[in-house]
Amino acid sequence: MLFLFLGLGLGVRILTDRLDRARVREEIVSQGGQGLDISWNVLDGNRNSRGYRVSYTNKAGKRFEATCRTGLSIGVVWETDAPPPCLSCGGADSGGEYALREVRVV
Repeated sequence: MLFLFLGLGLGVRILTDRLDRARVREEIVSQGGQGLDISWNVLDGNRNSRGYRVSYTNKAGKRFEATCRTGLSIGVVWETDAPPPCLSCGGADSGGEYALREVRVV
């Protein structure tokens, strides 16, 4: 009986992870970007949402990293309190501070 509950819990977690990743990827694509890596941040989450570290490129090919929280009831909430800035215009930020870091590949 214990193994049944453990298996069920693991199955639910795998399903929610896939749904979360699809939700985050859809948000990035809707802004004109392309998701490269979406990693679950085990320590960042609560009962209603889970935290993810996201690596993506914009239309200009610039690579960025950001963090977000997502859940069925909240959608995608970027820690910047807004979607990543202007993915379609090359990542130019018009003033506000964002929790984004450009990744320089050497």
